[in-house]
Amino acid sequence: GRPISWPAELKDQSIEVAKRLGAFEHDFAPFVAEHGAKRVLADDFRHWNVDFYPQTANHLHEFFCKVAGRSQDDADVVAPVLDLTELETDDVPLEVKPRKKPAIPETSPAPETQDAAAAPVPVQTRRRVDGPAMGTFVEHIGYDPSTGSHFDFDPQVLNMVVVLGQSWALGGNNDEAGDTTVTTSPEHPGHALMFDAGAAPRGRAVSRLVDLKESATGSTKETPCGGLADHVMRTCEQRFGRKPVTLFAAVGRGGTTLTGAGQGKDDGLLRGSAQHRETMRLVAKAVELARLEGRQVRVLALCLAHGESDTGHRMPMDAYLRGLVLLRRHYDADIRRLTGQIETVPMLTYQANRGASRPGHAAGPVLAQHLVSDMDPNIRCIGPVYHHEAEFRADGRSGHLKAIGYRRIGYQFGRYLLDDLFGRGVDPLHIVDVRQSRPDKLEVFFNAPIVVEDSDERVDTSSLGPGKGVDFVGTRRLDPTVASVQVSQADDRLLEVVLTEPLRNLDGRLFVAARFTGPSNCGRRQGARSGIRAKHPYGVDPLDGEELFDWACTQVVQLRRGA
Repeated sequence: GRPISWPAELKDQSIEVAKRLGAFEHDFAPFVAEHGAKRVLADDFRHWNVDFYPQTANHLHEFFCKVAGRSQDDADVVAPVLDLTELETDDVPLEVKPRKKPAIPETSPAPETQDAAAAPVPVQTRRRVDGPAMGTFVEHIGYDPSTGSHFDFDPQVLNMVVVLGQSWALGGNNDEAGDTTVTTSPEHPGHALMFDAGAAPRGRAVSRLVDLKESATGSTKETPCGGLADHVMRTCEQRFGRKPVTLFAAVGRGGTTLTGAGQGKDDGLLRGSAQHRETMRLVAKAVELARLEGRQVRVLALCLAHGESDTGHRMPMDAYLRGLVLLRRHYDADIRRLTGQIETVPMLTYQANRGASRPGHAAGPVLAQHLVSDMDPNIRCIGPVYHHEAEFRADGRSGHLKAIGYRRIGYQFGRYLLDDLFGRGVDPLHIVDVRQSRPDKLEVFFNAPIVVEDSDERVDTSSLGPGKGVDFVGTRRLDPTVASVQVSQADDRLLEVVLTEPLRNLDGRLFVAARFTGPSNCGRRQGARSGIRAKHPYGVDPLDGEELFDWACTQVVQLRRGA
């Protein structure tokens, strides 16, 4: 085909889409590298070299044979191999005959008396494909048709996941009620690993890999790594019958903003910051340790646990959006340079649940965390985390979670790591449309079936008002407010919002999970949250059997009149 221009990441994205769809993919880069670009490509380096067409055709033919599922080792008559290297013109007639299998097995040496020129041509081994072709010819790739997910269990690869951010990435915890570490012993020995300096090395020397477990150090008790690893390992074992070998590490600094502007020299997350340098140090060490075992490192994802400080600093949404995109690009480029991997390093981020400081306002970084995938599809939001239990403080100003909360954030990250990055794709619970069905009623459509909590068991909804965390904010002082909300009996994805009086105009917005409640900044009792959750759980905590749900994202939606 004719040459085209494409974004730098189109190739990696195309390969990922092919893997998700179970389609065949073929990369010409190794072929070009093997023969040399000057031989394979024309002088303009945009087209194939016409003189090299025969070799290119043979290379494509081998790929076609793999796609067809043929084997040269298991059949008496095998797929013909076309020798086009001697063809000079279109006038030469071509006769193709099936080749018989060589009389001498390819693994046996040729007789010493045999003339070298007459020696049988070795037959390239192609693994037998039983049943219909599934779009992959690599034994170590597991595929689960029921969930559409896959995972590469390549024994020569050490997978790695980095949790990056501030105190929540490290499991910051100042609980005054004696909260304790949850993951106190290795749950998946030999598969879920960490550095010998702990799940969060914090600059300490690392010399080897050990089984992952969490330990209390200072004000931290449990990073998200424990829950993340447990979800990945349990789910892979359920779907594929085996577990990957994966290294988990947490990097962060309490209170740091994204850029570190106006803070100390060790703050910030972008390239050149202390957190960036620590991440690259750990990745480089992982590469070194893996190389000693003849393996290579593949970083699966960055899990960003961040946003609370930038919210407190009232960072604008657009600025945080740009910062998120820049952060992923920096880490992606630098990690791939260290590991040599061709796969893009995606980033997962949650929605921090800091509350708005005034009516009709939602924190910019929180909104950016949900919208950022529109700017960079390699950044995915796993949803809010306001439903997790906050640490206990007598003054009521909790800024961190209990250890079990961080572990369950790890579950959220793990779910998206498998179901979104390596599965059919999932999205956090969010509004997809809002319409006015009558003067005093709005219809709010979500992307999945929902329920409205009617108790304070999972989140404290009694302080959220009649809207259960849904607020209408108009442009006039006497505009109506929300009188009640309920799920439609006809469609469990539809939330019916009744207002206190008819709307006189549509100059208004709907706020979800944006209301500030109480002095605390986090947790299911105080802070921004809503009473709207998914109708069906996405999993169960294996430690205590509690069902795990998606909760509605913090959003601000402009109204529009329905048809």
